[in-house]
Amino acid sequence: MIPLIYVLQNGGLNGFERMALATLDGLSEEFAPYLFAPDGEVIQEAQKIGISTEIFASRTELARKLRQSLAAHRELVFLATDHSHSYSLILLNAFYRRKIKHLHLVGGADDLGKKKKLNKFDVTFVVPTEMARERLISVEARQDRIRVIENFLTEKRKDEIRPRRPFDKNGVRRVLLITRLEPEKKVGLLLDALDSMPELNSLEFTIFGGGSELARLRERAAARNPNVVFRGVAEGVENSFAGADLFLHLCPVQTSGQSILEALAARLPILVADSGGIGSIISHNVNGFCFRANDAGHLAERLRELSEAPFDLLNAIARGGNHLQNIRFSSENSLSKYRRLIWGQKIPAVEMTRGKLIL
Repeated sequence: MIPLIYVLQNGGLNGFERMALATLDGLSEEFAPYLFAPDGEVIQEAQKIGISTEIFASRTELARKLRQSLAAHRELVFLATDHSHSYSLILLNAFYRRKIKHLHLVGGADDLGKKKKLNKFDVTFVVPTEMARERLISVEARQDRIRVIENFLTEKRKDEIRPRRPFDKNGVRRVLLITRLEPEKKVGLLLDALDSMPELNSLEFTIFGGGSELARLRERAAARNPNVVFRGVAEGVENSFAGADLFLHLCPVQTSGQSILEALAARLPILVADSGGIGSIISHNVNGFCFRANDAGHLAERLRELSEAPFDLLNAIARGGNHLQNIRFSSENSLSKYRRLIWGQKIPAVEMTRGKLIL
């Protein structure tokens, strides 16, 4: 089989890395999957599901391993997440002249300005949302080389997530956040909202995730917001959806997110900022709830409204979100797009009509 090499720039196991594993696993019947990454949790997880791995600690070491792959195979599929990885393969293949389908995956936190330097090479950009596509076009990446392939959950991952039971009482009480605690994630906005509306102290907020702002935010919450608990990085997060009433996503610029898809799969209503790729896929009062991005006052008002929301509305939104996940963000839909892209077939536009996916 043709090797499919997916190169990651870090060894963690966050949304981007989980998506890489899901893609490799989903395409393993027709390609020989390989994960190249720094040593860490993602390597361990790949080995558990039978994906071959290569560990590198520097660009030089990555280049050496890529050289070995090119020497051994006349054809391969290459997925990169960092521009330096793409450049390494391009330079090496100038000598080896192998047949390569080169995809460059673009995430929300990437330095998009560097991506247009790949315009002159035979590289296809893959983005998770139309919003991300527009952002890439704005920095002069070649429009004809950009393809939208939505993130997805594997059937195995969905089976691991225990769904929330239908609401039988009005209002939400327990709010869940799963996020990296970095400035761009805007978790401090929640504390600002709570400070502006003391009656929200009746709600309970549980936040999973680590990052540079964990200590500062935890200290601030301990002093003024005792109803906010920071759990840090913990195992078994998928079990937390069933015990929550609302999933909250605060980042205004993120293009996509695995935790959002997991919340939808768990039939948990979600509240998101109305900008970025996430905001573009959620319709307020249809498949989720939205608040004005970066507006602590509006976030507080939305939380107050949801604390009193009728249970039949909450159940309807939970069903709408779950339907969105099953149709638009299904593994079958996204993996079929990867297959078409790799084999040179046209990827049709996705159109949502009356709850049905039209290809």
